Order: sequence, then C-alpha cells, then structure tokens
Amino acid sequence: MNSEELKDRVKDDLGQMLEAHGIKADISEHHVEKLNASYEALSITPLISAEYRSL
Repeated sequence: MNSEELKDRVKDDLGQMLEAHGIKADISEHHVEKLNASYEALSITPLISAEYRSL
C-alpha cells in the first residue's frame, strides 16, 4: 500500500466511522508547507444540520 492508497483508506474509514456514530462531516485533503517542511493533511469539518443552526 502506497501513501495515496493509505490516505484514501483512512479518509473512507474515518467517514464511515463518523457516520456510524451519527456525525456528518466533510473530510478534505490539503498539502501543507511550513518552514522547509511539507506534509499531507486531512481536515474534518462537522456539518451542522438546520435544526442546530436556529439555536
């Protein structure tokens, strides 16, 4: 398994696990560069339903 396959699998498995717990989220990939170093990152943003926005 290469790094791309690993990243895709983690993203898919994480999304399934969150959904199984009733959590809807957007999972996005990012390439980050900081002070002569770079890495790939996943960001998880919870999706808030309309019923919670009105509170």
